[in-house]
Amino acid sequence: MRFWAIEKIKSDIANDQLSQKDVLKYWLAGVLLYRLLWQLPIRNIAAPQYGLRLAMFISTLFISIVGIVSCYRANGREHGERLLDRYTAIFFVMSIRGLVFALLPFCLLAGFTWGAVGAIVGMKAVDGKITDVLANASYLYYLCFAWLGTARHLKLLRSRVAP
Repeated sequence: MRFWAIEKIKSDIANDQLSQKDVLKYWLAGVLLYRLLWQLPIRNIAAPQYGLRLAMFISTLFISIVGIVSCYRANGREHGERLLDRYTAIFFVMSIRGLVFALLPFCLLAGFTWGAVGAIVGMKAVDGKITDVLANASYLYYLCFAWLGTARHLKLLRSRVAP
């Protein structure tokens, strides 16, 4: 794995010397770097809901790592073909399906729950914390739906069972 020599990486790619295991390493490293630099909750350590942000950071990082490894395994590990090509196309469709079949229903349920709790205990008693927890839970559900659905379809594609 190269960390700085872009010309050598381009040469490896051009000469078809980048294995699927190398692709996995670069993908994991890229996701970890992105999450640590852009989503690290330390910058909001004084925020009132720091605990929820930290839990979301850890949860999304865990789901991403499990999702990447699941996709790599479903694609045939080292013997798989064109992991990122397949992942990108399938994940795009699974993300749209996730919006329709996972995020939207969960948000509707969360909204109904929030409204029911507000009606029972009085709207002033329901603060933003419940909304934040429900929104974050729906996002985690959506991520699991998209990642695991993508891994499932990669496996079906590899076994040529896909319609």
